[in-house]
Amino acid sequence: MAHALPFTKMHGLGNDFVVVDALSAPLPVPVDAALARGLCDRRRGVGADQVVLLAPLKGFDAEVIFLNADGSAAETCGNGLRAVGLYLFLHGPRPGEEAYSVRDGSGPVALKYLGRRAEGLERFEVRMAPPRLGRGFGASPQASSGQPAVVAGQEIRYFEVNVGNPHAVLFVDRLEAASAEVLGPALERHADFPGRTNVEFVECVGSGRLKVRVWERGAGFTLACGSGACASAVAAIASGRAAGPSLRVELPGGELEIHWDGRDQLTLEGPAVEVFRGEFALG
Repeated sequence: MAHALPFTKMHGLGNDFVVVDALSAPLPVPVDAALARGLCDRRRGVGADQVVLLAPLKGFDAEVIFLNADGSAAETCGNGLRAVGLYLFLHGPRPGEEAYSVRDGSGPVALKYLGRRAEGLERFEVRMAPPRLGRGFGASPQASSGQPAVVAGQEIRYFEVNVGNPHAVLFVDRLEAASAEVLGPALERHADFPGRTNVEFVECVGSGRLKVRVWERGAGFTLACGSGACASAVAAIASGRAAGPSLRVELPGGELEIHWDGRDQLTLEGPAVEVFRGEFALG
């Protein structure tokens, strides 16, 4: 073994990450697309949806770089940012603080430690990038009917939301009946999205609750997606399908709390867990 790469395995509601710390010491090798694919391989590597690289950046606690399981880059990740918050809280240069400031591909991000809840899990709040509404939204909720498209031979309507990374949100009557396995990968690479997109399938359960399943760009179906929960909440409120400003979003891995003031302030709250620490053999 020529080298070994230290890492920390973490997750947020089962959306799992390999966190690599380059804050205080250089790494034995660069963390590139090929290494990310190897680390995320669930049979031959550590296994994860994403690699999260922490690097020093003046004026911030860390620069955060996200690499998907297929090696592609992601601008941001809501669950991953909560994992970053927990990592900094436990192992960073300023452990035990209540607030951290990092920068990822979406810009500056504020992380706030909320303490340990009854279930024994540490919780964090992430202030996401101001959401941008794209195709599918009208001048009023009543005029928001979705962007029509033909995907995998099916006629659909989606709502385009950017929360620092791109999302296409589809509202369905019943989540279990949605053609998610077909539409997810097809819409990710649809011509409407030359840079690819994350895809959310959303069922509204009352005015304050959503059930969501997410096909993540570069990773496939995951147990949870923080940015996808945010995009779903924004689309539901902006299209008049749910009443804001706060929504609970149920994902296969658990529940997140989303708050959107209808303008620029968008936050998500949920748990983060450290699973184990280890070394990945190189060479």
